[in-house]
Amino acid sequence: MYIKYKNLTYSYLKRNEEILTYIIEKTDETFLKDDDIYYKAIDYNDKNIQDIFDVEFYITWDSKLLKVQTKWRILNTGYYMRDGKVYISHEGQLPGWKMEEQYICSLLLDMNEIEGYSIKYTYNVKDGQRLETPLVIEENVERKEFEDTFVKYMEENI
Repeated sequence: MYIKYKNLTYSYLKRNEEILTYIIEKTDETFLKDDDIYYKAIDYNDKNIQDIFDVEFYITWDSKLLKVQTKWRILNTGYYMRDGKVYISHEGQLPGWKMEEQYICSLLLDMNEIEGYSIKYTYNVKDGQRLETPLVIEENVERKEFEDTFVKYMEENI
């Protein structure tokens, strides 16, 4: 989960009510340090909270296999590479896919095979307002915006 706090984006641990960053320039004297991570406890009602949200990344690709989805969630940096290649995984055994473990297979896609990109934001707080039900905004984007946004939310850039 992420938080926009005083115009800066941090990781947010809701259960601890803490903001986290690896970047010293995003800290002040109120942050504590543990190894390479800077953290600060904040109150959920802090007036400096602008947004609290999650970000999910998806690609569209059709395997042409029956009962196999066409929208694939990209979970982390191990699944999407800057050269545009993407690892996707599926429960079960699919023809031509690599078996990773029992009942899980994977496939490496080249960027030319990807049919579309989207980013989904789920807000619990938006523009300083606490929401009773989450606000979900999903956008279809071009490859460059997908990559730039993906890199922006990588742990070491937060």
